[in-house]
Formats: sequence, structure tokens, C-alpha cells
Amino acid sequence: MADKLEVAKKALLAGSYHVRALFGKTMSEIGGEYKSKDGDTPRTLIDTHAEAAILKVIRSEPEFKNDLINAEESGESGSGKRVWYVDPFDGTSNAQIKLPMSTMGIGISENGEPVASVILNPFEERLFYAEKGSGAFVSRLVLGGLLPNSYYEKPNSEFSLNTDRISDSAKERFAWIDSMFNANTTPRKLEWIARMQEAGFFQNVRMTGSNIDYSSKVAEGRGHFQLTDAVGGYYDLCGCILIEQARGRMVNIRGERPKPGDQVAIAVANPRDLDAVLKITEKCYKDYKGFR
Repeated sequence: MADKLEVAKKALLAGSYHVRALFGKTMSEIGGEYKSKDGDTPRTLIDTHAEAAILKVIRSEPEFKNDLINAEESGESGSGKRVWYVDPFDGTSNAQIKLPMSTMGIGISENGEPVASVILNPFEERLFYAEKGSGAFVSRLVLGGLLPNSYYEKPNSEFSLNTDRISDSAKERFAWIDSMFNANTTPRKLEWIARMQEAGFFQNVRMTGSNIDYSSKVAEGRGHFQLTDAVGGYYDLCGCILIEQARGRMVNIRGERPKPGDQVAIAVANPRDLDAVLKITEKCYKDYKGFR
């Protein structure tokens, strides 16, 4: 019986070959285009090639070949109560300026509830993963194998994750903020930052362009808060279980575990911060219809 977590890892590793092979090339070489229906966000051959490789691995497993897959570039295929949410290259805009800060992610839901997260950072060469009730982990990646630019998971490199829950100093805490700024997001985002700082939660803000990357950083203790207000699809929130299993929390604007269709999500490293942060978020994003 195939293990869904191991299959998700294998799928992202297959997709990472295309990230390694294509990242750093010119926009004409990677075929850049903009998706008007998604707020003019970009798509490249990195996204489409990596996604095709990921889906091929999932579909090659008899147990999962007919599952419902919701992938950023190709949309939905298959059916069933188990859903694979696939983002083959989160932070595509980084490719335009050759900024190595993008990630790859898969979130798995069963019967409408998220049960697993797998996030691959091809530039830091690390693989994050978690399954509901089993803890959160990260392992190292090593280049090698039959093809150049191919990764494999380094044996015995796994260690468990636990969010940084110690510091209450705004000087020592960081917020990872969604980097989409447009007429819909900018006023609310800036208000959120101002209110959070006034409340003494943080004075440090960072952005890489990848919401999935933010989730891995919060889970690992390299950040204390996450705001995602440009949710392109549920795959943008695929780090939910990773954060939970690292003993943090990720919720939607209603304070519930994020669901497909949600337009805003927040995460906190320390659950005791959640109520106050949620109240601020509710004020800033009241009647918000999304970034598009």
C-alpha cells in the first residue's frame, strides 16, 4: 500500500529537476506569460514542466491514480474524497529577476480536511513534511542520481520541527507577509502591519514571494506570524498541517482551519497569540473579496 506522504515527496523531487534545469535562464527561454484571470500573476515553463512531472508521479501510483488533483496550472482532474493540491513553483515572479526564493508544495485533504503537507525548497535544498497526528519534520536534499539537477533525500538527515514559542519581544519576532500589492490588497495589508506593530507583535517584516515558503519558515521557527491575502488556490495554504504539527496554528478569517475558497489566512507560531491576531485581521479584512 503506497504511503501518500512518500508519494508526495517523490512527486516534488521529480518536479524539482525542472526547477534546477530552468531557473536562471532568460524569460524568453522559460516562456514567461501572465494569467489575467489570476491578477496578472506569471507562469513559465518551470511551472508547467514541474507540474507535469509531479502529476505523472501521483498518477503512476495505482492507489492514487484516480484521486482528485487540483493543480495551479492545469486545474482539476480525477475525482474522489482525497484531494491533492499542487503548487509546482510558488513565487514564479522571482524567476524574472533570478531570485532563488521560490518553493514547491503539495497539500493533501481527505473528506474535506487537510491531512498532510509536503514542501520542497529547491534552493535551500530542504524537504519539509508532516502528516496529521505524526509530527512535522525537515530533511536535507542532495544532488545526484541518474540525471543532473536531480535531488534525493539524504538518509538519516531528518529532524523534527517546533515553532519558536519562547520570545515575546517585538524586536526578535518576524512576520512573513504576502508580497502581492495591488489596489485590493495594499491598503488592508499596510493597515494589518501597522495594527500588529502597534499591538507589539513584531517590528520585522520579510517577504520572499512564496506563501508556501512562509509556512515552512513559521513551522521551523524562522518566523512568528504569516499573512496570506492573495490566495490563488488552496495550494497556497498547503503548509497548514506542517504548521499545526510543529505546534503552531493556521486559520482563516473565521478562526477555523483554512478551507478551499478562503481569501485570507494567518498563522502564528505561538497559539496564545491567535485570538488577538485574529481580531486585528478581522478588522483589516472585513468584506474583503480577494486580490483579483
